Amino acid sequence: MALGEIYRLNGNPSAVNCFKEVLKESPFALTAIHHLIRLDVKVTDILNVVNPAIASTPAMAWLSTWIRAQSALQSIQVTNAIALLRQLYDSTQLKGNVEIITSLAEAYYYSGDYKKAIQYFKKAFTADPMLIRGLDCYASVLAKENQLKELENLSNQLVQRADSLESVAEPWVVLSYYCFLSNKKESKSYFFAQKACTLSNNSVEALLLKGTILSESKRSEAKTCFLEAHSNAPHRFEPIKCLTEVYLAESQKQLAANMANVALKTLGHSPRTLTLVATVFLTDSVNNEKSKAKQALERAVKQDPTYLNAVYLLSNLYLEDKSYDKAVEILNKAIENSESNVKLHKILSECYTGRNEHEKASHHRSIVSKLELSYRNSSEGSQRLEHQSHIAGDNVSSTLDLEVDDIPPSDEDVDESETDVVWSDDNYSVT
Repeated sequence: MALGEIYRLNGNPSAVNCFKEVLKESPFALTAIHHLIRLDVKVTDILNVVNPAIASTPAMAWLSTWIRAQSALQSIQVTNAIALLRQLYDSTQLKGNVEIITSLAEAYYYSGDYKKAIQYFKKAFTADPMLIRGLDCYASVLAKENQLKELENLSNQLVQRADSLESVAEPWVVLSYYCFLSNKKESKSYFFAQKACTLSNNSVEALLLKGTILSESKRSEAKTCFLEAHSNAPHRFEPIKCLTEVYLAESQKQLAANMANVALKTLGHSPRTLTLVATVFLTDSVNNEKSKAKQALERAVKQDPTYLNAVYLLSNLYLEDKSYDKAVEILNKAIENSESNVKLHKILSECYTGRNEHEKASHHRSIVSKLELSYRNSSEGSQRLEHQSHIAGDNVSSTLDLEVDDIPPSDEDVDESETDVVWSDDNYSVT
């Protein structure tokens, strides 16, 4: 097992043979199974080794389902992983098992269902406050959902355990997210993200965060981070999205189109991938590809009326075309699941104004004002709490006894490159 760990950390394929030898002697060694799955060993090969032991041990009958679920979790079959993990989660034998809950949270996160991901991460960390696995994904999803207060609480808990956590990557990702989002101290957040990358050279979340921090000032290094993340997890949507966005920011539209096409071919025609394709089309002012973007967004919204990124883009396209009825329809469906979303109410107010329904427009403007006032009060309260918190600003560094380096200097200006974006009617292919 120790030899396999050394080989794995150094990228030596002999790690597979070591972990297989472990399973021959100890078929229920879950860590070895987990490593083999991450090293892309086929599920059938693993099951061939452990199935005889499972057959003779009825209490371990769940293990074959767990192995299939973990394999699906490390591939594009995330929906299948969720179904298998739900079976285990609902079983009497594994009721409340933290490993299953954490895996389910990760599966929802990978699938883009951030609300459910947060729900299950909270369950996992409530059941086991000392849990390390999944901390990085939990911080990422809290950041994506703008739950800064929850991120602050999580960071404070980790700082209190700093001595025991300094050698693992996940807590550093949490601290990096907190510094980046709350204090906008990029030098500190960069240092923490770099520390996480050093401690775990294949941490996708650490690489994505480091790239995000660098994307404004040092795009070439940001691209390197995103490319490495994509290489480590080609089944994940986030690295593909980040690469597409950085290529668009550099006006490298052909490369952006290529990445959007990778998303379609790898992950299928999901709301997220269709919206990414639409984003590429919308940047092509030369060929005026808005109609093709609209087709992709309409399909995305039809699949999931609550996917807000698609709803925002499509409703604005409808506004430009004065298709107010269509915009009102998709916005009202989205608001059913996001009643306190300011942006939805703002766009809906514009739609009703366009339809000369001024009373309804005024109603939604009133909602916007109340929500913005509530948000301002909440932000002020959070800032007061943050000022008192031991984690705020320099206290993070002093608590952990760290010296923080600056972010590398900015890139040179990037030359623009032209591109041709072509729509394939049935395949939504970008070339």
